[in-house]
Amino acid sequence: MITQDLIKETLEKILKALEAGEVERHDSYGRLFPDEFGDHLDDRYSDEHVLAKEAIKHPELHPLMEKLVLKITEIGERGNHTQIWENEETQAGGSLARELAMYDKKYLPLQLRYIYTNDMDHEVNQMDDIVEICDKWDYSKEICPLLIFRAEFGQVTEAYDGLASGILKREEDAQGYMDEAVIYFKENWTFTEDDENDIEQINMFFTPVFGTFYGLTEDEMESFATEFVNLMAAEEDVTIEALVKAARNE
Repeated sequence: MITQDLIKETLEKILKALEAGEVERHDSYGRLFPDEFGDHLDDRYSDEHVLAKEAIKHPELHPLMEKLVLKITEIGERGNHTQIWENEETQAGGSLARELAMYDKKYLPLQLRYIYTNDMDHEVNQMDDIVEICDKWDYSKEICPLLIFRAEFGQVTEAYDGLASGILKREEDAQGYMDEAVIYFKENWTFTEDDENDIEQINMFFTPVFGTFYGLTEDEMESFATEFVNLMAAEEDVTIEALVKAARNE
C-alpha cells in the first residue's frame, strides 16, 4: 500500500541520495524506490511515474517534489552526460515535473528549465508530456517557450505540427505568442538578414501556429518568416500585424 508517509519518505530518500552524489545514471536511481511502487506500474512502466501520480494528490508534498525536480535539473545543467536516468530510456524527473506543471501553471517555468536538460536526441516521453500540459492549459504565455523548445529539439516534426496547429484560439493571443517567441529567440539565436537557413527554421516553427491561424499559404509563410528574420537581425520591434502584412504583401 502506498501511503502518504511512504511517498514522503521516498521523495526525501531520493533527494538525500542526489545531494550526497550517490546516484549515477540509472544504475542506482531505481533502487531508491520501495517495492510498493513496482506493484502499481501502468503503461509507462515507471516507478517514478507511480510516485509522481501519488505524490501530486498531497499538496503538502509539492514543495518536496519541486526540490527534487530542481536538484535533478541542476545536476543535468552541469553539462553533457551528467543527467540522471531512471532507466536506460527515460530521464529521471520527467514524471514529477509533468505532474507539477499539470497541477498549477506556476510550475511551467520549472518544467521548461527541467526539459532543457533532457537529451532530446533520445526523446521518449517528452512529447506526450508537452501534449498533456498544452491540453491542460491551452494557450498561455508560459506554454510558448515549451512549444518552441519542442519544435527546435524534438525528433518528430509531424507531432509538433499537430500540437501547435490549434494552440491559438483568439486574435489577441497571437501577439502574446509572438512576444514570447521573440524573447526566446533573442536569448538563444543570432540572426543574419535574409539567411536561408534561419528563414527555413523559423518557417518550420511558425507555420503550424500562425500559418494555420491566419490561413497563410506556403509562399506567404516564407515571406512571414523572412520578415521575422530580418527584423530580428536588425534588432527592430516585431509585431504580428507587420508580419502578416508582409506575408500577404499588403
